Amino acid sequence: PSVFGQSVTFTATVGAVAPGAGTPTGATTFKDGATVLGTGIYDTVYRVWKLSTSSLSVGSHSITAIYGGDGNFNGSTSAAINQVVNKADTTTALTSTSNPSYWSAPVTFTATVSIVAPGSSAVTFPSGVVTFYDGTVSIGTGTLSTSGVLTTATLNTSSLAIGSHPITVNYGGDGNFNGSISGPVNQAVQIVPVTVTVVASPVSLQYSDQLTATAQITTPAGTTAPAGSVQFRINGDDFGASQTVASGSATFTGQVLKGAHGLTFSTLDTLTATFTPADATHYNVSTGTRTFTLTQEDARATYAGAMLAWGASTSASSATATLSATVQDITAVTGDPAYDAFPGDIRNAKVTFVDRGTVSATYPDGAPVQAATGGTCSNLPIGLVSSTDSKTGTATCNATLGIGSTGSTQYTIGMIVTGYYTRDQSYDDSVVTVSLPLTSTFITGGGVLVMQNSSGLYPGQTGSKNNFGFNVKYNKQGTNLQGNINAIVRNGGHVYQIKGNSMTSLSVNYCPGSTTGPCSAPLPGCTANASPTCPIAATFNGKASIQDITDPSNPISVDGNATLQVTMTDYGSPGTSDTIGITVWNKLGGTWFSSNWVGTPPATVEQKLGGGDLSVH
Repeated sequence: PSVFGQSVTFTATVGAVAPGAGTPTGATTFKDGATVLGTGIYDTVYRVWKLSTSSLSVGSHSITAIYGGDGNFNGSTSAAINQVVNKADTTTALTSTSNPSYWSAPVTFTATVSIVAPGSSAVTFPSGVVTFYDGTVSIGTGTLSTSGVLTTATLNTSSLAIGSHPITVNYGGDGNFNGSISGPVNQAVQIVPVTVTVVASPVSLQYSDQLTATAQITTPAGTTAPAGSVQFRINGDDFGASQTVASGSATFTGQVLKGAHGLTFSTLDTLTATFTPADATHYNVSTGTRTFTLTQEDARATYAGAMLAWGASTSASSATATLSATVQDITAVTGDPAYDAFPGDIRNAKVTFVDRGTVSATYPDGAPVQAATGGTCSNLPIGLVSSTDSKTGTATCNATLGIGSTGSTQYTIGMIVTGYYTRDQSYDDSVVTVSLPLTSTFITGGGVLVMQNSSGLYPGQTGSKNNFGFNVKYNKQGTNLQGNINAIVRNGGHVYQIKGNSMTSLSVNYCPGSTTGPCSAPLPGCTANASPTCPIAATFNGKASIQDITDPSNPISVDGNATLQVTMTDYGSPGTSDTIGITVWNKLGGTWFSSNWVGTPPATVEQKLGGGDLSVH
């Protein structure tokens, strides 16, 4: 027998019947029963007719050869031979598109049916249905189709459970081909891995600002999106409640409060998102991380302490001055360019009072002021002004400030805010004057003016503060005028400092407003100390320098030889009615600064203090 598709060669030998002799010529036809298979080809070497065919169908075939004769020989027909054609054998191979695969992800199994030689596809390819099995359980069927020389059937499934699956395929055969069974493919189905991508917005923020944390939940292509929840954490501490995953993501927005999350400033902090699946059988718990940077929140500081302090005696070398700062979270300062709507707790701030005239390793733009009780006025705690308002507080320190050899000294006091907040601006500086008690002709003062009509090349911005402190007196012999002045002017984001320590004249007028002119002795009924009913006026002049101290550690000189004049009227303590006028001219006579310029006649007019005290004696 042969098998389907196998090439079979039939050979017909035609010979002369005695007494005839010779070699017949002509043609020999081969038949399968009554069906002509074709005309044989004459082999001149062996003198036979041959016909090769691979088109015989499965079954029994009665094959005959019919010689048609020629001019010398009669034709003849051979006896029939029974040619049996059996089905051709096949082999079946199985492949998987993804092994291992993930639960719920589609896997395509492909069965490839091949013909075993000597069978062939000369007539047709295998056809029919194949059945796929997981062990002994059918998981589906596929219909064979042929493309090119490959005969295949596929099964696509996403229903395999997690674990190992021995997959086989059974080809049942057809009318021409025997069936075959593949060897097993051990298909491994794994738990679905979850990837958590964390997004922090913004990636750089300040203490108490809002952080939006987003976790994007993804799984491999083709798998089913998981349900579940996400817990955000900052440095291991829960950031908000657990959030439900919707449409592949979860988001939480909340304030970043340093005290609650163990955060650090100006270093990388870690935002973590942990995904917990609702279906723990098919999905894994997964965590993603993202770093972000936290910096201190902006604060605003306003000096609220003493501007003039006296020594305890005429021989004292120092005076105790109460320094006080009002510190506000930026959310309490409406209209500030740095304003944001997310308040922190101002008690997380610390305040250090510094003398801008000296430097230290820790504070290069000012050294911490000495506290009266020992130590320094450094890292002072903040106390709230109101128990219902955590955005505004104060810090206070009783400081020991040296009076100096001249009997009075001015200090430029700065306030440096640290902790969870930051502020270190010369714009906030104030001048504090400390003096010996008055025993002779002597003027001193410290305070602040709120600018209303300032003028000049470097005027004070309307509404800003002009802090000042001064002292002027003659030496014991009355032959040498000594003194100094320190004033701070603010405008256009710049801070200017006017300093003078070369006094050229001092005059005291015990009769301000008198129609008969100034007088050098108290009015009848008045003493050498001013009072609301016995005010005393004074004027002093000197040389001054002007610097731009916007950056305290890098002052820029504006003028080094300016002319200064200060007029003042003392109405006695506590100084709420005292007035002062400050004018500075440049070398060419132009006006650098006027504290209160009135155009008719053009002059600097004294202005009532916004705080502080003046003393003329």
